[in-house]
Amino acid sequence: MGPKVVYSKDLISSDSKIKPVYDTIPLVKLKEDEVLNIEAVAKVGYGKEHAKWMPTTVCAYKQYPEITFNEDVEIDYDCAQACPRGILKSDRRSKKIKILDIEDCAMCKSCVRASDNGYINVGFRPNDFIFRIETDGAMPPKEVLLKACDVLGEKADKFIRFSEEGGSK
Repeated sequence: MGPKVVYSKDLISSDSKIKPVYDTIPLVKLKEDEVLNIEAVAKVGYGKEHAKWMPTTVCAYKQYPEITFNEDVEIDYDCAQACPRGILKSDRRSKKIKILDIEDCAMCKSCVRASDNGYINVGFRPNDFIFRIETDGAMPPKEVLLKACDVLGEKADKFIRFSEEGGSK
């Protein structure tokens, strides 16, 4: 009974397994003496049917970075300061440049351009990549990936059956 704000945490389900992903979503503001009775239906669907069922917000991949140093030339400490993401750290005491987080490297080659003597090279491993999945919280990223692999496998099986039958249904 109002006045109050009704939040998603205030929803009561007949099935204890069904609950809102986020419990802080405001649903409605009730005025003095107002009461609200909601009947809701939880429905499972696929993102190709409607965007509301897409569990991912972003999926991206990139080649796995590889940073190498040319030991035949003098160490160029300035190249570490040129990195916009700060993944390189020059350590004059040990006479080395350390790589702090290789996976954060954007392969922009700012460090290569800053090196006057060709001390540093940025490339990538040809058979490795980094795949990142961000979700809306409805499913964990690992579960999204496994489900996507299952769906892709089913589609591949369907395609193989279709081609074995000569392209007829």
